[in-house]
Amino acid sequence: MADFYVTCTVSPCTIVHQVDLPPFNMDEAGGALVAAAIVGVWAVGFGFRMLIRTLSVDAGSPSGSDGSDA
Repeated sequence: MADFYVTCTVSPCTIVHQVDLPPFNMDEAGGALVAAAIVGVWAVGFGFRMLIRTLSVDAGSPSGSDGSDA
């Protein structure tokens, strides 16, 4: 699952740990697909938020929603 590489030179040793987990070893196309899915979910949520904001009635609007006849 994980490989360790040890390199020793005149300077102190360097240990490199290579992680081979499925979420971290995808190619550029897989990364672009994940990024597009994240942006798509965000865009749908933003659209619903704007739709709800558009359809909601503002309590401070002068449309006569306070019950007065004037």
